[in-house]
Amino acid sequence: MKTILYLFLLTCLILPMALAAPVQETPFANWTASELMLNNGVVQRTIQLPASAGNFLTTLYKPVAGDFQCFAKTSPDFKFSVNGVTYAGSDAWKQVGIQKIKDDKQGDGAAVTLQSQDGKVELTVRFLLYPDMPVIRKNLIVKNLTNEVARLESVDVETFTVPPYYASTFSWIFGDYGRWRTVGPYKGTMQDALVIVHNPDWKQGIVIGNEASGVMKRTAAFWEGPELCAGLTHSTDRFPFQKWVAPGESFETPAVFTMVYTNDKNPDEILNTAVPAFVRKHLGIRLSVLAEKPTFVYNTWEPFSKNINEKLIKELAGALPIMLGDPRKLSESDLKKYRCYADWLQAI
Repeated sequence: MKTILYLFLLTCLILPMALAAPVQETPFANWTASELMLNNGVVQRTIQLPASAGNFLTTLYKPVAGDFQCFAKTSPDFKFSVNGVTYAGSDAWKQVGIQKIKDDKQGDGAAVTLQSQDGKVELTVRFLLYPDMPVIRKNLIVKNLTNEVARLESVDVETFTVPPYYASTFSWIFGDYGRWRTVGPYKGTMQDALVIVHNPDWKQGIVIGNEASGVMKRTAAFWEGPELCAGLTHSTDRFPFQKWVAPGESFETPAVFTMVYTNDKNPDEILNTAVPAFVRKHLGIRLSVLAEKPTFVYNTWEPFSKNINEKLIKELAGALPIMLGDPRKLSESDLKKYRCYADWLQAI
């Protein structure tokens, strides 16, 4: 009887400890000398690694379950320009290193560091996956290895090649946060934080979330060829992105997140399930984590939408202390003119 009681007490002590012990998580990123494999059980992506010399290409990107036809066999993965020279994953690179990475929102993945063949650029490509989500989040860190200031432009954080004809001809593009349907070629605007490219015949598609701010974001579908691209505005765009990177310094791009899906006749399901769940659980409200909150000034693009430049922005910034001390009062005619702009009404 004493033996039974002893075993019972011992079990009561050991069992809670065993249940509380942390379970070893399966990493979402694994690699060999030639490939990086990303897989969280929902989505999978394979990257061809360059080793000592070679290309950095996406060779597979699909949901774990089901077929997926939206991408060609290889994609150049990224593209950008430094001092007028274009660099892409399809160029020759040397692999410098690879390591596991995490973020504070349950993200798990890998960062691959490359060096361009000309020795002028070091690039780190960062991939993050999240538990039970069909999401891969990616950004780039571009480092200037030269002794002169480098001009970084036309950054595509993600570049996917699509099959010829069928993808571009039969796909619908949902822009303006996935609300408006159109056909390609398509180049997004400052409103396109989220774009969906959906093929109703294949019942497949891709969600592209661009985390770049305001007019600096660029998401394009079939714009300059059979490609889907997302990142920062190009040098030929209305508001071109440009960053001067000092010798030995780096620039980290905003992230782009993508979701691939299949067996859906329209994109409503993923738009109303996986997208908001990912934003809520793993992106969060970034403002809430800032120790010191910035000063907020609400304004509208009107009347500056066609007349905005650096000089005007600096003049407005200089006038802010006066404006904050004596807020503008809108007249009745102003209210009628700008009644469709919520930011004006909010400031009243």
